[in-house]
Amino acid sequence: MHLTKEAHMSDSTSFPISLPQNSQDDRPLPEIIAEQYGFPLAYHDLDDGKRYYAVQDWIRGVALTNNAKAASDLWTAMKKRLKKIGIETPTWCRSLPYVANDGKTYKRDHADAEALYRITQRMDANTGLRDQILNYLAKSGVVLDDMRRDPEQAAEMLGTMYKDREYQKLRAEGFSHDDAMREWHRDSQMDHRCLEKARRKESRFCSANQSGVRDRSWQDCH
Repeated sequence: MHLTKEAHMSDSTSFPISLPQNSQDDRPLPEIIAEQYGFPLAYHDLDDGKRYYAVQDWIRGVALTNNAKAASDLWTAMKKRLKKIGIETPTWCRSLPYVANDGKTYKRDHADAEALYRITQRMDANTGLRDQILNYLAKSGVVLDDMRRDPEQAAEMLGTMYKDREYQKLRAEGFSHDDAMREWHRDSQMDHRCLEKARRKESRFCSANQSGVRDRSWQDCH
């Protein structure tokens, strides 16, 4: 069977990926989900540059249960099940301080966003939220692969997202629709001129290198 190359992104990119509701929200997905569904999600920022979330909080939220013990039991059972098939969950987690409802601090498993998604995939609790998260991740994977295969269209798509974010930011600052559009067009034209100037600089620099002559105009641009 022969695969034919399409000149456009997959159909999945034509539809919004449902979970994040606000294009201005640049928080990590786990935090957006926790807020939308009203469950706590403790975390620690560590020196490795990663944010580690309380696994028990995440499981409790995704399982849509207020029973902390049930969430803890689910996580314990999952770790045992995964260990039997050769998956060592301690490689996913860090044991970090966690302040429980009783006000006491305990050591609890924390994991970064990627590990949280791995845990979500393997949860026994089949809830609507779990399905939404997995659907979001599946669509995101397709979008990312489409971007890899078609960088030009990916850049166009990201440019559109950036323009929308800048417009929404102006509106939030109190600009009217017309004023926001004028401001956005002014900034866009400036960005375009800067990009063209950078391209001309690069072209002159490459030409100078090829001829073995230092182009003075390239130096003057800095």
